[in-house]
Amino acid sequence: MIELSPIFLTGLFFFSSTIITLLFIINNHHIRELLKNNWKLIIFLVLLNFIFKCPLNFEFFDGLEYEDSYIYKASARSIYENKYHISNVNLFFPTSCVFGSIDNCNHSAIFVTNFLGYPYVIYIGYSIFGYYPFIANIISLAFSSISIIFLFICALLLIKDLLFAATCSFIFITIPMFNIYSSTSLTEPLSNSYAILVLMLYLTFIFYPNKKRGPSALSIILGLLALIFTLTFAILVKTTNLSLVFCLPLISIIYVICDKEIRDNKKIKFNLLITIPAILLVLIFSFTILEVLEIVDITRGDIEQDSFSLAYFKDIAPVFLKSFLNFKWHLFYFVFFLLGIFISIKNRLGLFPTIIFAFYFVLYTTHYRSYYYTRGVPVSIDEFFRYTTSMIFVYVLIVGFGIFYFLNYLKKLLKHTRFVLPFKIILFSIIVSLLFISYYFTSKNRSYFIEDEIRSRILPVKKTMEFITNENMAIITSEHILFQVYGDKELELIDFCSIDVLIPTELIDEAIKTREVIYLQTIKSDEIDRQRYPAQFEYIESKEKEILYEEDKFKIYKLL
Repeated sequence: MIELSPIFLTGLFFFSSTIITLLFIINNHHIRELLKNNWKLIIFLVLLNFIFKCPLNFEFFDGLEYEDSYIYKASARSIYENKYHISNVNLFFPTSCVFGSIDNCNHSAIFVTNFLGYPYVIYIGYSIFGYYPFIANIISLAFSSISIIFLFICALLLIKDLLFAATCSFIFITIPMFNIYSSTSLTEPLSNSYAILVLMLYLTFIFYPNKKRGPSALSIILGLLALIFTLTFAILVKTTNLSLVFCLPLISIIYVICDKEIRDNKKIKFNLLITIPAILLVLIFSFTILEVLEIVDITRGDIEQDSFSLAYFKDIAPVFLKSFLNFKWHLFYFVFFLLGIFISIKNRLGLFPTIIFAFYFVLYTTHYRSYYYTRGVPVSIDEFFRYTTSMIFVYVLIVGFGIFYFLNYLKKLLKHTRFVLPFKIILFSIIVSLLFISYYFTSKNRSYFIEDEIRSRILPVKKTMEFITNENMAIITSEHILFQVYGDKELELIDFCSIDVLIPTELIDEAIKTREVIYLQTIKSDEIDRQRYPAQFEYIESKEKEILYEEDKFKIYKLL
């Protein structure tokens, strides 16, 4: 029944989160005042943020990583075409057709990446504008642009100082790495937006309830429901946001124990107490309905090792931290990040971004990076740029603490001296220079990634489609998701990785007899790949082939 379908439930959480959060913001006097007093600055920041994150020619970078970059577009297209196959393994895992076409699928398979949150939002975009591959990128760009509003409010909730909020917003706008990844079709941009929103809702509900009228029953109900639906949808977008379920109550309990002012405030203690069962509901839903632990079991079977291990930490953590030191990706902000950790701990509410960052950091650095990593291939710094995007909201707040403290220190030091004016001129020059440097690195690095993605991902697919001259043809490929994004919905596909696993070879033999079959080879036949796909390589190599086209990264064959 549609009432119980995962697509319906995902939509329920999305629309409930959107509507109830708006009602909560309208009802909360403190948030209304922040928006009313700073609306001109907020509009300026949103526009500036959009300019830095939007490609000038609207040529988007999807993310390059195969499953995580393209599966959400393909799944959303299946939902849009009303041809989506719900998996029996886990109802909320995105699926893709591995044998057949989108229009007429014989076998589908799950992709253990994240849940249906992002595909559902893309599906809404398709429903409004029709199917275009770049709709997902525009959705990511839109959420990344408006998320600066949530960040700005969060900053003012942490420190009631406009300079701090403006500083955090400036950092958010000028990190080249985030600017590039903010319009990809990865889950990270949308996940980042919802994670900031969850933090904003939680801080507002706990520490800034309506003061004039008191925390009425309506404001309490709206606050709890907004938190429940938004946090759940954040997890539906990206499973690592489950960290918020654990760290938000933990930080609050630390404050109640250690901060006498908070401990003696009955309103804050009451608000904290009633959020515990609400967050517990989200936790129960995640482990029983979403079955998040199933991800661990499935990936363990795929890599034949534990998906989480402290042994991974020693390899991954240094490279992860090193990624923040790359000037062309993060400028010089990591210096202030270290200072910000020290300052944030001393601040009344500064523990929130610091501990949230620590949770995400541990989660990412104790998780295996790829199948190839578990087979001895070392991790590279490029692998972590997208993961830092998920935690960029707390990274920005921590860096903001460091820069805000440093500027206040200089302000006090130079007060009543003749160096005040020169300091302001230098500071203005640094701000302008950073804007230009950030935009330069954003544009340059985005162009490099787009070219790399076209060359290694998109070109093989589009070149192969040139050989599809009639409807009675099929393609064997390990890039079937990309064909579902860029090809016709009637295009017949056979997933290379599913041969003799999900797809019996007899069915493929039958397809070869009745159809003209093209084989796109993009997987290297090296030792690791042959260990991973022994049956698949054996099957393909047993067939006579005629080469149609060849480049460095791919070959196109016709099976005879």
